[in-house]
Amino acid sequence: MREQEGSDKLILYVTFADKIFESLASYINGCRPFGIKLPVFCMLTLIEVNGYRMPMQGWQYRLRQPSLIDREILLLPDAIIKDYDTPPDVIL
Repeated sequence: MREQEGSDKLILYVTFADKIFESLASYINGCRPFGIKLPVFCMLTLIEVNGYRMPMQGWQYRLRQPSLIDREILLLPDAIIKDYDTPPDVIL
């Protein structure tokens, strides 16, 4: 998900989002058979990301570079899983 292009350190948003959605779907499907009661919280943290950028779209990156991530550990907002049938992209 991370790559270096010249001097830029990038986290590719589309790849990142796809992996997160895939992993969350797997987690939710794994919880269901055990009867884990909802709601549960999903908390994501990115580590070793100081100096990286996360462009949303290729063409937007060329027009205006996104800001540099200014810390090694980046806590993302929490999400609440209230229903096993809610798709990961809606949860996050």
